[in-house]
Amino acid sequence: RAGPADRAGPADEFMASWTGCCTPSTQMGMHNSHHGGGGRNAPPERAGIGIILALSPDGSLYVHTVCPGSSSEGILEPGDVLMKIDSEDVFRAPAPYVAELLLGKPGTVLELCVRRE
Repeated sequence: RAGPADRAGPADEFMASWTGCCTPSTQMGMHNSHHGGGGRNAPPERAGIGIILALSPDGSLYVHTVCPGSSSEGILEPGDVLMKIDSEDVFRAPAPYVAELLLGKPGTVLELCVRRE
């Protein structure tokens, strides 16, 4: 499968913004930089599920990396293709849209449907 380094364009910029998701200080893995007013150690207002996604040649998003210690470890595997998040069809959906669906208040539960080959 083609990973972010194999393709050029907007998807690369999106993927590059998530490369820091596997830091030890990030309990749930993926997070953005929106923190509450509590400074560097404040918990993120929004967290993800601890995966790094990549764009395949067919336009679908797949799990490139499962971050160690994340909520996805032992559940998702590299190569899993995202099909649905909760009841929302995300197969071939734009990466920024999928990222928004994966981000939420820490502790939020999501139901994912993946295709595993």
